[in-house]
This record gives sequence, C-alpha cells and structure tokens, in this order.
Amino acid sequence: MDRKASNVVSNVDATQFMLIVDYNQRLASGILLKLFGTKHAKGYIDALCSHPTNIHSMEVVNNLVTNYDKLPKEFLQMFISNCICDIEKMEDSENKKRLIRVLCHFLKNLIHNNVIDVNSKIIEFEINTFCFE
Repeated sequence: MDRKASNVVSNVDATQFMLIVDYNQRLASGILLKLFGTKHAKGYIDALCSHPTNIHSMEVVNNLVTNYDKLPKEFLQMFISNCICDIEKMEDSENKKRLIRVLCHFLKNLIHNNVIDVNSKIIEFEINTFCFE
C-alpha cells in the first residue's frame, strides 16, 4: 500500500468516510481509488453500500465506474440492490421520485457503457421488478 492510502486508512474510518461521501464526492471517489487493490478497500466499500441511498453515494459510484475499470461486479450488484431496496422503503414521495430518476439514469449509463450485463439473472430480476413497481 502506498503512503497516501496508508494515511487514509489510519486517519479516516468508515463513518468519517461516509461524511466525506455526503460533502465531497470527488474526494470520496479519490479515497476509494487509492484503496482499491488493498485489503482495506472492502470496509469502505461495505460502508458505501450499507449507507442509505442518496444522490451523493450514486455520484461516488458513478465516478468509480468512470475512472476504475476493475470495479468488482459484486460491488455494483450489491450497490444497485441496496439502492433499489432503499428507494422502495422511502415514504417521502418527492425524494423517492427524484432518486428513482437518478437511479434510472445511473442504470442507463451502466448498461450503455457495458459495465453491467443486463442478462445477468440477479440484475435482470431486480431491475425488472423495480421498473414494474
């Protein structure tokens, strides 16, 4: 692990990282890009996936997809699944509508750029179910 990644791990825990996601998406993306390939990346990825879905977390993942071609497919599947579950549970209809639009745009870009395989049974089932509801 290089020195910068080591400093991140020793100075930013998962809770602090999620605050960075909410307030500085570029920095959050940069942190994850530095940590990919290290044993510490999983904790930060898990924090991102388990954090309630918002436009900021989707922007971070979109930045990762754009700038890192070795993004684990399991991560994207978990992130998309959590987004769908979070949005389905929302009661604030205005926020829910907004996040549905953002998620649909995000998914469209992933499909258009061949980042996700629409024929994957997991993705296909979840996305189809979400779209029909």
